[in-house]
Amino acid sequence: MYLTHRCCLIIQILINQNEPIALQQLAEALHVSERTIRYDLDLLEEWLESKKVCLKRKPRVGIWLDKESPGYIMLGAVVTEEGEQRIYSKSERKQLIMKLLLEGAEYSLSELADMLNVSKSTVIRDLNDVKRHLAEYKITLQTHKYLLCEGSELNIRKALANLTYDIYGGTGMSEKKIIQIMENGSIWKEIEITEPVLIQCVKEIQRRLNVVFTDDAVTELIVNLWICLNRFVHSHPVSIPEANIRLVKDTAEFLAVDRVCDLIIRRQVLVELPESERCYYTMHVLGAGIGRSSRRLGEAGKKEIHLRVAVVDFLSGIGKILGKEFIHNQELLSDMLLILRPWIYRARFQVARKVKEPLILERDYLSVVQAVHKNVRILEQYLDVVLDESVTTDLSASVAAACERGEQIPSEKYISAVVVCGAGIGAAKLLSVRIMKEFPQIKVLHELSVEEFRDFDASSVDIVFSAINM
Repeated sequence: MYLTHRCCLIIQILINQNEPIALQQLAEALHVSERTIRYDLDLLEEWLESKKVCLKRKPRVGIWLDKESPGYIMLGAVVTEEGEQRIYSKSERKQLIMKLLLEGAEYSLSELADMLNVSKSTVIRDLNDVKRHLAEYKITLQTHKYLLCEGSELNIRKALANLTYDIYGGTGMSEKKIIQIMENGSIWKEIEITEPVLIQCVKEIQRRLNVVFTDDAVTELIVNLWICLNRFVHSHPVSIPEANIRLVKDTAEFLAVDRVCDLIIRRQVLVELPESERCYYTMHVLGAGIGRSSRRLGEAGKKEIHLRVAVVDFLSGIGKILGKEFIHNQELLSDMLLILRPWIYRARFQVARKVKEPLILERDYLSVVQAVHKNVRILEQYLDVVLDESVTTDLSASVAAACERGEQIPSEKYISAVVVCGAGIGAAKLLSVRIMKEFPQIKVLHELSVEEFRDFDASSVDIVFSAINM
């Protein structure tokens, strides 16, 4: 985001104030009307919120910055004579440096300092942090005449995916965010593409697979498609093990990706992605979180049966602790399979994974969380993997939802509702059943992702509950 000269001056004034400052004082200091300052503050509030800094405005008290905000210590402004300058925090500088270098650009120390409008010593300190971050992906930063990244293509793509997700991601990938990626990505200067194409590709994959991905998964798939195109067009093709290619090509996901590459990417973007790139992207599709599925489970044969047996034993162990019968609960069984199947592929292919913040379950569902943790070793032994906390949290949410469903009070006359939640199957269903338990006269008809809700006729229900700010 670019801030005007006046906005930058307002930030500087607020930083230097120890007490709230009146709107009138700001207007007089900057020689503009109070109405103009109000417009500027609206713009600043949005920008500061994205930097985790709270702008306080209180009638008859004044305006001030909350110095206890997480992002306050990194807040700074640099204003040029042109009257407009990009404000970069320390974390933003590191993100930009990594993005440029991971995309294959070569910059000298002086060029980076000029671009960021900071001193060389500041860039050197930033580069030390960048080196440590890249080392986590087994990527080295060469610092001779020009700076450049060296590492395997798979590791560079994984780092790029996580970085791009950090910058543009979050629950729900809006078209505004897609445009931001396109404007900042060097690939779009060389090939013809419009922002709906990326979303169109992911929607077509969902249609062909008869699934609905979670909002986070949609974001990841858009980001990784952008990376595939970006790296391939700039002569950085991917190479994946032959064993993975054989495994991937035997899936319905590969057929869906293959058709999308032919029908959309080749015809609209005029890029012919080779088999290795299609397999690479399929690996991410296989690891994408699913919010809902219309296809029959168990179609994958022995592997799917093996997973189903593992889940049944897992639920049996939890049921014994909680004193409940879960093994014949088909809805819970289906939810568990939808949660675990993508995670297994993620672990198998070691694709980039954003660790979600855990749901707060301990307060109301401590016994469920404890039962899941006591029995999670059953899944780990069956699947020969170690489950991380984000997966066990999703599993706990699904079990908690199943417990709540069993205690619902039926109502013949009800108020219809939908729940918008992009966090995953367990979280969405747990929210739905909690609403219906607290308010028996309400019946939640659907759990929708943010992307689905955009096409949903909200007038068809009485109430819309949303877990995120829309």
